[in-house]
Amino acid sequence: MGWRAVQNNIKPLAPLLGKRDPQVFTCHAWMPDEKERCVVGTDVGDLLLVDGGELRCSLASPGEGVGVHSIVPYSKGFIVGCDQGMLSLYEKTEDKEFYRLVKSFTIEGHANKIVSLAVQPSEETLLSSLDSSQLFSLVLSNVEIMKPEEMNFELLLQDFHSQGITGLDCCIRKPLVATCSMDMSVRIWNYQDKHLEQMKYFPEEAYSIAFHPSGLHILVGVSNPLP
Repeated sequence: MGWRAVQNNIKPLAPLLGKRDPQVFTCHAWMPDEKERCVVGTDVGDLLLVDGGELRCSLASPGEGVGVHSIVPYSKGFIVGCDQGMLSLYEKTEDKEFYRLVKSFTIEGHANKIVSLAVQPSEETLLSSLDSSQLFSLVLSNVEIMKPEEMNFELLLQDFHSQGITGLDCCIRKPLVATCSMDMSVRIWNYQDKHLEQMKYFPEEAYSIAFHPSGLHILVGVSNPLP
């Protein structure tokens, strides 16, 4: 099929959604069990169900004013990633609403956008990537017994800086490296074991850092005195 033929088959989404106020569509996903069914998310948390080229309904929002930024289908329905580190699960129903919101979880200490999601082929684990450059995993096989108020996510890798690194220093007597960043954190890394030893956030950006030769103290340079 040539490009002109492809262009002729492309249809804008807006006419399919009827007379609605202008919206910012942020993501969408086809439902594998229904070939013509698609779920569309918006920046204000609306979830629109389009089926057979027509808007069927608006699904329950994951939260008031919480934007939806990623959608991934799975065997029971679909999962959405939102602002504020929120993840919501929707399951299929037999009623006219098609899908219902069953549970929402929040990545504690990471109130960032969940920008992409991926489900393991066995559907045992869900991976979430944040706009802070962090990767978290959630065990989907245990989701029915999980409590939403608990921290159910685990870092897939180490907790990295989310913005530019402004200072770095090596310890003379220990295999340690200290880094500071515009994300307002200072981190101590063990370059032999290749893991994060310690991390601390400050109320402002740090611009320089220096290790004491003993490895027991560090100096952090900021633009204003810390309290």
